[in-house]
Amino acid sequence: MSVTYKNILVAYDGSEQSQLAFEQAKMLATLNDSEITVLQVVPSVNYFLYLPDTYIYSDLAARQKEIMSYAQDQMNANFVYNDTDKINVIVQEGSPKRTIVEYAEKKKFDLIVMGATGVHGINKLVVGSTTSFVVNQAPCQVLVVK
Repeated sequence: MSVTYKNILVAYDGSEQSQLAFEQAKMLATLNDSEITVLQVVPSVNYFLYLPDTYIYSDLAARQKEIMSYAQDQMNANFVYNDTDKINVIVQEGSPKRTIVEYAEKKKFDLIVMGATGVHGINKLVVGSTTSFVVNQAPCQVLVVK
């Protein structure tokens, strides 16, 4: 049985395991002549707390825009080098686990590649909550890299 992945999504959070996931995706993309999309999800201010429309919230929202811009610049610097027509870089705001699943469903990816744990991984031997959620909710196959 031969499986071909033409559209691969890499969930990236800057962790060592997400970098390994990207390297694995590059290998699969080379074998399958695939396109890779690297997705970084920046948790929104509302992901951590709820504040009414106050000065504090407005200031946090402005900071959020700065963080999103910085994340996009860093992603472009890290991933847009050669083969730029085969690597897309996306930064979105929201709940990481839900955004990964929703984006994969919306764009009809064949495969999601992600690390077993991310930057908040407490124990490198245990699958993180985001990874566990994606594995159980994804509309496609998921490759977990350790």
